[in-house]
Amino acid sequence: MPGKESNVEIVLNLKWVRLAVLIIPLCLAGIFLIFYLKPSLGLSISGLAFLTASIQAMAALSVVLFFMALRQYLKFRESQKVIPRTVVSENVLLQEAFHIGRYPYVDTSPNPEHQEEWVENVRMAIGGRLMDLLDSHPVPPEKLTIVLEEIKKGFRELLKVHYVEEAGRLSTLSLDEIYALIPSIFEKLSQDPQVLKRLKVDVPKEEQERLPVK
Repeated sequence: MPGKESNVEIVLNLKWVRLAVLIIPLCLAGIFLIFYLKPSLGLSISGLAFLTASIQAMAALSVVLFFMALRQYLKFRESQKVIPRTVVSENVLLQEAFHIGRYPYVDTSPNPEHQEEWVENVRMAIGGRLMDLLDSHPVPPEKLTIVLEEIKKGFRELLKVHYVEEAGRLSTLSLDEIYALIPSIFEKLSQDPQVLKRLKVDVPKEEQERLPVK
């Protein structure tokens, strides 16, 4: 069985890094050769201009390749970063989940004519904070439901409080109509690939027991 690729091999397989490794040395060798031969060739002005242009072109190509390779390498390094996760108790996890639903930066009085836009905006706002939570703490797939339920509970409380405060607004939906939009938001979150890929599959059994299913 072939061994696992080393980091050096992986980096050298990156397109721009590979091109830079191959071409930059050739450009530098070409520039050196031109500088070495030019004084002894006795070329005309037009010939010297051509050689000078060649040097500039090879130098420019080397610089471009270097920065493209550097950019790709930095992206590769960023993708390899592993964010450490801290195991927390059930109460702490659910408190954080409730806080996500209770304090999102969303409009709490959706306009009847823009219900779909409101649902999508809420999904994005809550989904972003949910992904931050999953990046911070290991949560196995079977526990996602209780986390979403706690977020939903916090969000319903937020809507209820704000609806009472803004009861004079005639352009908003009724509280029951707003509540009716919530299931579609959380159904989308439960199926979001970006959420699902952050779930911790290999959480030890003793850690899972801290998060019992309701």
